[in-house]
Amino acid sequence: MIILKKYKFDILLIIGLLAVGVLLLVLWLTSIRGVVGTTAYVSRNGEEILKIDLKYNNTYEINGTETKMVIEVKDGHLSVTSSGCPDKICVHHESISRVGEEIICIPNKVIIKVVE
Repeated sequence: MIILKKYKFDILLIIGLLAVGVLLLVLWLTSIRGVVGTTAYVSRNGEEILKIDLKYNNTYEINGTETKMVIEVKDGHLSVTSSGCPDKICVHHESISRVGEEIICIPNKVIIKVVE
């Protein structure tokens, strides 16, 4: 009981700092991931090959360095619907719509990134 009284303010300070830290982390994560993008850029080997407007539903077929890829935009979300790459990680990736999100196909050397 005496020990608890002695460290009471230290414990309150630690709990307060942890609460502030968690609050700042939540605010930071929501500000970064919260902005819905309007455009996506597709690059192959570091060279931009396609600019996609996410406002319009459409399907795009591009040539990667190894195989063809099909990119679909539906209701502001972009996804890769087919690719000839062996693992198909890009096809299984969830659709993207927020600024900074990317889909990467390493065998085809293709990066799709959502921007403002």
